[in-house]
Amino acid sequence: MPCAPDTLFIDHIPGETRIAALKDDRLIRLFIDRIDRPFAPQGLRAGDIIKGRVVNVVPSLQAAFIDIGDSQNGFLPVNATYQDDISRAVHEGQALLVQVKQTASAKKGAVLSCKIDLTSNDCVLTPQRPGINISRKFKDADKRAIFKQALNGLLPADCGLIVRTSAEAQEPTHIVAQATALNERWQTLTQQAAPAPVLLERQSSFWEEVWAQLDTTNLTEVVVEGLAAYQDVTPFYQDAHLYDGKLPLFDAEGITAQIDEALHTHVPFASGAHLVIEETEALVAVDINTAQHAHGRDLETTHLALNIQALTALNEQINLRNLSGQILIDFIALKDKANRSKLEQSAKTILNDQRTTFHGLTRLGLGEVSRTRQGQPLSTLCTDLSARYNNLLRQLSKGGLITKVRMGSELIQRWQNAPPVWLEDRIGYLPPLKEDRTLPSQGYSLETHNDRQE
Repeated sequence: MPCAPDTLFIDHIPGETRIAALKDDRLIRLFIDRIDRPFAPQGLRAGDIIKGRVVNVVPSLQAAFIDIGDSQNGFLPVNATYQDDISRAVHEGQALLVQVKQTASAKKGAVLSCKIDLTSNDCVLTPQRPGINISRKFKDADKRAIFKQALNGLLPADCGLIVRTSAEAQEPTHIVAQATALNERWQTLTQQAAPAPVLLERQSSFWEEVWAQLDTTNLTEVVVEGLAAYQDVTPFYQDAHLYDGKLPLFDAEGITAQIDEALHTHVPFASGAHLVIEETEALVAVDINTAQHAHGRDLETTHLALNIQALTALNEQINLRNLSGQILIDFIALKDKANRSKLEQSAKTILNDQRTTFHGLTRLGLGEVSRTRQGQPLSTLCTDLSARYNNLLRQLSKGGLITKVRMGSELIQRWQNAPPVWLEDRIGYLPPLKEDRTLPSQGYSLETHNDRQE
């Protein structure tokens, strides 16, 4: 489901751009672009296609390490190849076409795959994985058959195609054109003779990615802090205007506070009840809590209504927090079979998009949801070392009489490894630093000329 904001607030410092999408003054999505490693002009992105070179095959890990031209070698697990043994799949020195599935972190290189996906608006080409697969979410079975017939024999025998749910609104000729264009892209990629490592195809830019996810029909205001971001956004929205306030834009507009709220486990919704959202390594657990707000003679009807209201609130939080993987929902218990059926139908309607599937209720009444992963969750992006570091730089970039910056061990190491030289150009100086072991390793405090810590 496209994100449909009425306002965008955008802030930028060298190394990070954030786009906050708001509707009726409420944050509904947060897009973050970071460049933590020097690769090409913009850093590697998920979806980039590279001709790499195998530098090490590790049978004990059933994985290989690939030189992809980044500061760290990429990681290729055996399940991302076409063999069941890594030693049969690749060999040292081999040039190999790979796609970035997960970008690198501070400690690990990018996760790669030999199973390339080429995407268009409504299709995905799957080279070396033949077969025409049309979304099961098509409501019109006849249209599925028409598409199948139109695409039959169109592609080489070793290529497959996934037709997305969004294609149902298109004519077969549009889907044929998209599939043909994808195949031409693939043929071009495989014919590249440049020596490895080399970037063959760049995923669309951050701005293109974001704009593709926005429904701008009701967009009435775009405010930008940072000249570089202003120049980047004007081709997409000519009436954007540049912010020059004394406070950081996100602080001034209350967006920072809303981001903090999105990191809390408790989420109140309209009726006064609330959700509890717990992210774990295995799954996301969601509890619907009535608190003291369920009353009246017909509690069953009240509980059904609260469950459905909670689904709407949860759908908003899934998108805002970018939750993915397995999601289990502990609904308020319903005794009546007809009400449970109504709840399931509502869940299938509300939690329904290209990435999300509601699978039904378990015997214990838990709702089972799966959502494909796309990028990192908000909880990671807004709380990791990069987030803390960039928040500090953002505060310092506004100037002021800062006489000393006290930092925890990890944060000061990050500064020393890559000093923000642009900051001195912007504010005219770099405040002196001091490591403070009484602070958390990623913590900091600012000291003013009055020795006041903020």
